[in-house]
Amino acid sequence: METNPDTTSNSNDLESNGLLGSLWRGNVPLVITYWGFGVVGTLLVYAMASVIIELYTNKFLALYLLAMMVFYQCFISVSVWRSSKKYQGKNVYALLAQAAIFIGWFSSLPKVILQVIQVLNF
Repeated sequence: METNPDTTSNSNDLESNGLLGSLWRGNVPLVITYWGFGVVGTLLVYAMASVIIELYTNKFLALYLLAMMVFYQCFISVSVWRSSKKYQGKNVYALLAQAAIFIGWFSSLPKVILQVIQVLNF
């Protein structure tokens, strides 16, 4: 039976620190951290925040949601980066995850800044 190379996470860590603590420490397998929380999670957070921002004209709510989007992006970026450092499979997958984090920041940061400017009506 072949073992998963991404099993550096300690099941006791998840039990003692919870999912968020394990994610933050990079102890959740890279495939789950990247695809589950990085890709799907980010899409869900951005979609929900964007819909709420469009539906409501409250500037404070919009700024709060934008801040939460940035917070989530920071949290997941660190989580994916740390998980990729602990990944024991093919090195190319860890490097691709790190490159995606780097590219993701350069593509999403200007969008968030423009959204803040729109909300504040500069």
